[in-house]
Amino acid sequence: MASPFVSAFRRNPRDGAIAAIAVPALGALAIDPLVTIVDTAWVARLGTVPLAAIAVAGAVFMAVFSVFNFVHVAVTPLVAGEVGRNDIKRAGSIATSAVLIGFAIGVALAIVFIALSDQVVGLFGSEPAVASEAESYLRVRFLALPPMIIATVGHGVYRGHQDTKTPLKVAVGMNIVNLVLDPPVHFHVRAWCGWSGVGNGRCTNPCGSMVPRADVRIGSHKTRHRSGEGGHSRITDR
Repeated sequence: MASPFVSAFRRNPRDGAIAAIAVPALGALAIDPLVTIVDTAWVARLGTVPLAAIAVAGAVFMAVFSVFNFVHVAVTPLVAGEVGRNDIKRAGSIATSAVLIGFAIGVALAIVFIALSDQVVGLFGSEPAVASEAESYLRVRFLALPPMIIATVGHGVYRGHQDTKTPLKVAVGMNIVNLVLDPPVHFHVRAWCGWSGVGNGRCTNPCGSMVPRADVRIGSHKTRHRSGEGGHSRITDR
């Protein structure tokens, strides 16, 4: 009789269905950091002060985003449960509520941290030049917080429908937009934006976030479409 450890690695009829969900989800997680990597590479060409500023402000933004980005974690099992019960209308209602909650959280946080950006950056004890650039970075970066939270909520809704390919496509699209817009915004649109140093390039983020905003609209359409079909894919025993 095989041990439980050996049995765990035997081929299972559900392996293919699990891989079809897990592999695109892993790809989306792997692609997400590329936005920061590309931004850092271009900001480094502006000098050491902007590079130091992006480190300080980036830490603040990611801490806030990580702590308050719980809505998409909660919405996935809720939507998946309703999909499993074949109540697609209820799943759509949950998705709509989650988007509204995410938007409200994003707007509230953006207002608070834009207003308090100088105090927050001051906690890091940075030099005045670095602090000034970091504040500029944060004010522009937090404009992108509401659409970013909405995007992750949309990803959670798709995962609840066992669709991880669409979030992967959105992540790829956002990175392409960011890659294309970064150089001209960093180096050619400074005077038009009116922000200094690293803040100039950060108006790329709100633009790039329009891609996942479209994803949420697609998600709503998909929910209505599936409701009409009355069916959806599930991981089941064969």
